[in-house]
Amino acid sequence: MTPLSISVSGIRGVFPRPLSPALARRFAHAYGVLLAPKVAFLATDTRSSGLCLARASVEGLARAGVPVRNLGIAPTPSVQFAVEHTEGAGGVIITASHNPLPCNGLKFLSRCGSFLDREELARLVRIADTTRGKALRQARRLPPADPAMVRAHLDAVVAAVDADAIRRRRFSVVVDPVQGTGAVWTRLFLKTLGCRVRMVNDRPLGRFSRNPEPLAVNLGALCRTVRACGADIGFAQDPDADRLACVSEKGEPAGEEFTLVLAAERALAYEATPVVVNLSTSALIETVARRRRVPVYRTPVGEAHVAKKMRETGSRFGGEGNGGVMWSRVHTGRDSFVAMALILDLLATDRMPLSSMLARYPQYVMLKEKVEMTRQQADAAVARARERYRGSPHDCSDGLRVVLPEGWIHIRPSGTEPVVRIIVEGVSRQAARRLLDEALSACLLGRA
Repeated sequence: MTPLSISVSGIRGVFPRPLSPALARRFAHAYGVLLAPKVAFLATDTRSSGLCLARASVEGLARAGVPVRNLGIAPTPSVQFAVEHTEGAGGVIITASHNPLPCNGLKFLSRCGSFLDREELARLVRIADTTRGKALRQARRLPPADPAMVRAHLDAVVAAVDADAIRRRRFSVVVDPVQGTGAVWTRLFLKTLGCRVRMVNDRPLGRFSRNPEPLAVNLGALCRTVRACGADIGFAQDPDADRLACVSEKGEPAGEEFTLVLAAERALAYEATPVVVNLSTSALIETVARRRRVPVYRTPVGEAHVAKKMRETGSRFGGEGNGGVMWSRVHTGRDSFVAMALILDLLATDRMPLSSMLARYPQYVMLKEKVEMTRQQADAAVARARERYRGSPHDCSDGLRVVLPEGWIHIRPSGTEPVVRIIVEGVSRQAARRLLDEALSACLLGRA
């Protein structure tokens, strides 16, 4: 059986085993006991197992005395927005994000709308363990869906940018929502901004026509459609719509790292604010920040870490290089709708095609590798790498990130798999290859 994954991103697993309705009920109950919110917002992505898990979650929350407001099929950022803008609220989202079928999961939100941190997660798991095997069923119906907070979220995004400038351009946009929550909400959102919209991979809901992660290799249909209809831009979302990737008017993927970079260009033009990103995010973000004379802070991988650092530093903009954009003018969570609005705003303001914008940036090359090993071996590999690079600028808050003349290396044990992850970025493909070989050597030398 595929094991259950438990991390700051929530719990994920194959439905119905190991991710069963009973397990969802137990964790939802534990969440209600942990946070005791006045109300919990509940939403699902489009997976067929979502309704069953939502019903079980309502029963668990009811057993903990927590009333539920059901948003129905709703993007993760809409739930985060609802929690952040409702005093004393919490949130449970039924989604496995970019993971393929038949996986599903539960994401749990703190009272500020961010995901639980490591300490809160550990307490959640301990509470859930105390109820293992106990009957927690509480007769409660799933409330009817009320998407009012989703509409409020999308309206807030539109209000945060120069919507009139975007509407004047009447952009032609192709969207690939991979039959996820974006298939329900993105056309409406973009039409509010005056865009002419064409969808691919939007039906049937919950039957993913491509790998649901919005990586360049998975965006063939979107690229072909952008070229065929002469669109200005293409957008690809993941199933719960917190991540975004872009395709230029030439039908060429920009790469998910550029989503954050392009959004930062426009957000920092509105407000010169410190920027917070994780350790694996491209150094391109420093290029944008230097131009605006603002600092960049880096955190361990994970949206919760980025959100926490944003609050600590007073940052209004941050995110992760996987296509996750966080702009506190709307809410402090990854949001593909915020990313789309900021990028369209940038296109409307700069009045140049996306391909020309991308050509202005350094052509860094990022490579990623993972090596199977136990957690003990992974920790030892990171320790060997720290010894090797102890004379170079480095950060040890999440494995090891070291800055070198030709780029940087990030080596970290995975929190969800028995692997060590290696991410490098170089000033050229040859430099990136050298950095990757060097990092692999540092990790594997002397491995038992």
